Amino acid sequence: MRLSQFESYIDRINLVIFSVLAIGTPLAFTSITRSVFEVNKMLVMRYATIALMLCWFFRLIVLAANRIQSTRPSVGWGWLRWEKIGLDLFLLLFFIFNILSTVFSQNVRLSVIGSYDRWEGIIMALNYFFLLVMTVKTMRSRFQVRWLVFFLIVATALSGVYGVFQSLGIDFLTWSADPTFRVFACINNPVHYCAYMAMNVPLCVALLMYVCHRFPGANKWQYKVGMVLFNALIFYAQYLSFSRATWVGFVLAMPFFYLFLFRLIGIHRPRLMVLDALSVLVGLFVFSLYYVFEFHLVAPMVGILFFVLCLMCVGLWALVYRLYEGETTRISLSWVGAVGLVLMALYVGAVYKGEFSGYKQLLWVAFQCGCIAIPLLLTRYFSVSFSRFVLRLFVVMFFFRLQYVVLSLSSVLLEMCLMGGVFYLLFSDQNQDGRDEKRWSFAVMVSFFLVVLLPALPNLLSSLVPASKADKPTELLAMDNVRGRVKGLSVAETGSARVSMWKSAVQWSLDYWLVGSGLDTIKYMYPIYRRSDYGILEGGHNFTPDRLHNEYLNNLTTRGTLATLVYYGGIILGWLLLVLKALPRLSRSPYRFFSLALMTGGLIYLGQVMFNFGVVATLVLFYLCVGASWAISIYPDFESDDSDTNAHVKTPS
Repeated sequence: MRLSQFESYIDRINLVIFSVLAIGTPLAFTSITRSVFEVNKMLVMRYATIALMLCWFFRLIVLAANRIQSTRPSVGWGWLRWEKIGLDLFLLLFFIFNILSTVFSQNVRLSVIGSYDRWEGIIMALNYFFLLVMTVKTMRSRFQVRWLVFFLIVATALSGVYGVFQSLGIDFLTWSADPTFRVFACINNPVHYCAYMAMNVPLCVALLMYVCHRFPGANKWQYKVGMVLFNALIFYAQYLSFSRATWVGFVLAMPFFYLFLFRLIGIHRPRLMVLDALSVLVGLFVFSLYYVFEFHLVAPMVGILFFVLCLMCVGLWALVYRLYEGETTRISLSWVGAVGLVLMALYVGAVYKGEFSGYKQLLWVAFQCGCIAIPLLLTRYFSVSFSRFVLRLFVVMFFFRLQYVVLSLSSVLLEMCLMGGVFYLLFSDQNQDGRDEKRWSFAVMVSFFLVVLLPALPNLLSSLVPASKADKPTELLAMDNVRGRVKGLSVAETGSARVSMWKSAVQWSLDYWLVGSGLDTIKYMYPIYRRSDYGILEGGHNFTPDRLHNEYLNNLTTRGTLATLVYYGGIILGWLLLVLKALPRLSRSPYRFFSLALMTGGLIYLGQVMFNFGVVATLVLFYLCVGASWAISIYPDFESDDSDTNAHVKTPS
């Protein structure tokens, strides 16, 4: 057998393993086990990870026996060589800190095996670690990425179909909770199910963009329509399981993703692009604290701080656009005035949440629509950079207002105005690059709007005429949940059980700042740091939670400060920079869409766990997203198109 054939077979075996992982993780479940079916999904992950490690090691031995030298930097002794993948030092440090956290744990046995139901001890931690590393090491071929994304979407769509049937009251199992109120399908928890579905939404869009790149124009239109419908199904399942934490991650990550799809973050100037992308993420995060949670109401100084930070980010966006277009950094007074007028108009028209009743509501809607029209009129008198700056603001506000569509008809009309503004600015641009991709990605935006609008439309229309409660149309029970949770999003939670958990972590992290209290010791240690108000706020039914409902605090208290800094500051931030810096090299390759979508899926997870925590299903998907986008960023095979679909990099690991 030739060496090239051997490597091709190994790549295909790895693809089979990834396919089993992609399909089995969300769909493997049984009514015999309880909670979120950790045991079933955990077994799929462990067997798949072991199989990947065996294939990688076997390939390493064969290549060493044939004296094939690595073209990438590597370290090792003799024939046993470790090919560097970037961030190797941070990975090694994180591995060491996890071992130390287990050795010096307050309950070593618990930190090895893990607590009941979660099993997040060192065995599981190393499983995730090796899954990430093996994904980066073995996903070296273009066909592997394509098929991985395809299998993820198919498995998610099947789970989405089950979720839709659940919302209609059709189920083959009897559950302790009402699945028609919040669907959970095969993950048995609406919070984690919502997160899983949301992380796959950008992957579905990326596959659509890949098809548009391969078949531009009207070619293969049926495939493109099919991908839009698949995306609508997955998004609808996410919507029916509405989780506030997931929606925070979704509205933070999806505008970022769409700014790249619409080419509003240019990749032709790499350093400027990285600065712009990071400022966008910071700006979206700060704006969400202001707009969604209204943290500025906590204290006047907090409000002033948010206002200044938002202005700084927006000012940086405007300046970056001038640099993208090669314009001078000298800014005229009229340009500054126009930017200020745009911000004021969008604040009154789209940001301000004032609601009125009766005829005042009609006047208010007309006034809001007029405010939205002001930026569109100003774009006729300024340069292209100004138009794209306004388009960026419209895209951001579209996603931030998407969840509020269910509350009133005025919100529906405002969202339609924003969508119309995006359409006008996007297609009035004379630049024809990627026009077909923009057209279909905008079609996905429309599908987002319709998925949110149509289930709530009967109730919204009934509000136009006075009627008794009995005369109002019946609708899905899940819609009541959606409305209630959307309203709950708009107020900062200052007196909840979750905030009490977070406050407990302060002294906890100070007492065990070096290596933490030990992996998976939240439930074991929480009684020591439980605040007196927690039981009252929780309702008296759960005095000892097994998670702090914030993964960042979970890591800080159990792993310690050093491991947390290495993980988030070294591995996660380093991964983001690797992906962003690789985009200019991928500018002519359709695999940049997969890289962006995988990064966006990871960002949705990172946003969701600010108010929640990961389980096997979401963590496996997260590490697949990180590992696959990481691999796309470091292997040169992904920089080319699919003229040779089975090409792969022939370098030892």
